[in-house]
Amino acid sequence: VEEFMEIGGSPIPGLNLKTVLRGHTAQINDFSVSPSGTYIASPSDDGTVGIWNIKNYQFRAMPLQMGRIYSSRWSLDERVLFLHSAEGLCSWDMTSGNTSVLHKRRIDDNVNCIRCSPDNQTFALARYGGVDLINPYSNTSLPSIVDDELGTVWGVAWALNGSVLVTGSHRVYLRAWNTGTGRVHYQIEGHT
Repeated sequence: VEEFMEIGGSPIPGLNLKTVLRGHTAQINDFSVSPSGTYIASPSDDGTVGIWNIKNYQFRAMPLQMGRIYSSRWSLDERVLFLHSAEGLCSWDMTSGNTSVLHKRRIDDNVNCIRCSPDNQTFALARYGGVDLINPYSNTSLPSIVDDELGTVWGVAWALNGSVLVTGSHRVYLRAWNTGTGRVHYQIEGHT
């Protein structure tokens, strides 16, 4: 694998490494590409979120006072970066630079990734045994997706209308959930 770390190297025919982006001083936990494809946000254990300009590869490390930062997601208008950190679910206004905690972290929160609903109102926090749905802007109680059979949920994706959430775990299938009821809508099989 080491020989593919060189620019131009690749284990996949037709795919070549173009550049290596460096800037963090500790582990990178996640990354998210902005909707326009201009920026990459990379939360790290070094307590910063790296903002990378994809066009010129410039890097800015933005120190945020929220401890370890696990995952990130851009708002559709790219004005807000949502982060899950040691503090909880936070928002970072890219224009003003202000951060705020939207939902306090629980002791048992071991969130692997966050995804915003298409309307940026509801957040799916993937964790061991399920997904928590949180709307920090409303007092409305949302169902959690709980399934001990799932094990650790590593990834989630929203349907464009926000009514379905797909989970991926260590199992050989994906599950699509009704976000209104928290029940399985259907299961997608095919991996072995």
